Amino acid sequence: MLSYEIVSTGWGHHRLLHKSLKKEVNVTMNHPRVIMLIVLSLLMALTTSVAADVNSDNPSVVPTPAPKGSGITNALAEITSRFQAFDKNYMMWQWTNGDEPAMEAQFSLKYKVFKTPAPFTSKADGEFSAYFSYTGKIDFYMGTRSSDPVINRVSNPALHLRLESAQADDSDKKWYQHLQWVDLSLEHKSNGQVVDPWAKETAVNTNYGKYLTQIEYTKGNYEYFDRISRGSNYVSLWLGVEVWKDFLVELIPKIFLNQEADITWGPYAKTGTNFSYFDLLRTKVTYTWFKERKGIPEITAGVEYLLGKKGFATDSLDAYLIIPLRLEWGTNTTGLNLPLMVKAHTGPMDRLSDYSKSMNSVGVGFAFTYY
Repeated sequence: MLSYEIVSTGWGHHRLLHKSLKKEVNVTMNHPRVIMLIVLSLLMALTTSVAADVNSDNPSVVPTPAPKGSGITNALAEITSRFQAFDKNYMMWQWTNGDEPAMEAQFSLKYKVFKTPAPFTSKADGEFSAYFSYTGKIDFYMGTRSSDPVINRVSNPALHLRLESAQADDSDKKWYQHLQWVDLSLEHKSNGQVVDPWAKETAVNTNYGKYLTQIEYTKGNYEYFDRISRGSNYVSLWLGVEVWKDFLVELIPKIFLNQEADITWGPYAKTGTNFSYFDLLRTKVTYTWFKERKGIPEITAGVEYLLGKKGFATDSLDAYLIIPLRLEWGTNTTGLNLPLMVKAHTGPMDRLSDYSKSMNSVGVGFAFTYY
């Protein structure tokens, strides 16, 4: 049996963090998160080994041209070329009902381990690849809460296997060629927090033996729930469909392997509710207009709908609009890019810690990368 000090790594080991309780936490190898980390580590080693074998032995692999320069420069160029944006990267000021305003930031990257021409196609642009992705989200209560806390909302590492079809002109596409990619992923999602929802009041008073979450819920102490420990492991299937040029639809069903999602307060207290009640199927729709106008070259709009088990009561909706403004002066050779972004959310699943609570929010800021 392994004994751990109280440390947070961002991979969801927050159940080990009980230093304030002065307790030693023992973790056995049947702990779901430990198993998940071992599986991801083994898969990482396996795919890296496979990538090395593929790149060295398989002549069908499309080689990456070596950049000119020193060995160190070439190695750095090779590494950086494998990094890309995965989801949107942005920073914005956000207003949420029942909470103080905060600076919300999301960062999302992927690292391609290997790629090879896609099977069943003679087109050069079809591709099969393996990659790792990581998406994180934080809220920074700058000047709106005491001590200006930074709250971790999401830590989402994943391993993906992706098959992309060869591109074809719209006029030449068969019906099945609108399916642009199929992606199978093994994912972990948690919020890096420390509070056990099953903890009870131990002091001898009128609340003795009650759940601390129910006590704080009755008080209306919403800040307490930012620290509720949450996490899950699941498998997702990503289906990307290009309905027409620049109009993309993604269907993302998932199967949960395990969930740390118990609720011990409010209307869902001890009802067996978990993430799957609110997150059965994610649908993402993205459309980009290329305006070809001075100052506004394009506009991107997106909608993400999360389907739950009980209709609108468990569904949620996110929408965003990105307008990259180009401000030029002088001879139009200098200027400033301002990728403005507006985002709105309604429904549950806004935060992992209190995921069953329906919230409405609006944010305004800047998008650094998007698709």
